[in-house]
Amino acid sequence: MSGFAAIDLGDGRVKVAIPDSNGNPVTMPFSDGSLYLPSAVFFNSDGPVIYGLEALNLGLAEPERLVVNWKRKMGTDEVLYRSDDGTEYKACDIARLLLQEVARNFEARTGDILTKAAISVPAIYIDSKKEQTKQAGEALDIEVICMPHEPTAALFGNKVYDRCDGLRLVIDVGSSTT
Repeated sequence: MSGFAAIDLGDGRVKVAIPDSNGNPVTMPFSDGSLYLPSAVFFNSDGPVIYGLEALNLGLAEPERLVVNWKRKMGTDEVLYRSDDGTEYKACDIARLLLQEVARNFEARTGDILTKAAISVPAIYIDSKKEQTKQAGEALDIEVICMPHEPTAALFGNKVYDRCDGLRLVIDVGSSTT
């Protein structure tokens, strides 16, 4: 079966919401039980790419193999990592790798294949950054059905609009994408 997720593909961490049995959004735990995945990718010299907290820990010993703070480079051609075989990784590639890890965890958690997603983006993202974010999902056969700005996603994700009359204020205290 196919499935849907709302993804906050953050510079500091990735969080994923999936619908519960009643269609209400709940935060999806990752394979280690945590409710978020640190947005870190470690390029192992003799094995698979490592993600999250384990990547951060391995990066302490080999920081040249660790990619963090990649999101601000979306929309650029800056190479963030060059592998031992010469393969170059840009921000859009890091986004794709993190989304691939999200998709693996989604399938393990739900039994479904992640085929559609809403991916929130910083309010300051220009079109080229949005396009590369979308392409990262599409490279994995994930249809990116919308890309709401993060403050908008926070408002609707928390259903604040259902519980409040009058003016609403949403503050997005992100990790660092500026």
